Amino acid sequence: MALPRCDTWPHAVKTPIRGLRCVTADRMPLLGPVSPDAPDVWTCAGFGSRGLSLVAVCAELLAAQWAGEPWPLESGLAQGLLPYRKRR
Repeated sequence: MALPRCDTWPHAVKTPIRGLRCVTADRMPLLGPVSPDAPDVWTCAGFGSRGLSLVAVCAELLAAQWAGEPWPLESGLAQGLLPYRKRR
């Protein structure tokens, strides 16, 4: 059975949709505890246009940190993703 054309749907979008990409000032994502004072509050955000290429390894890193397993990245690279890192 063929679906009807989307422009004939009763609630079809008639205007283009625009969106925003969340990106950090240094264009590196945020991954890890939000601050040293809040170790139970974590973030994984700010990928911008690099989301598809970085999200898989960031998800692996996040899971490894939570589970106490070996990290898929070198420690220096992982430290560069911390939300409270020093800006360049």
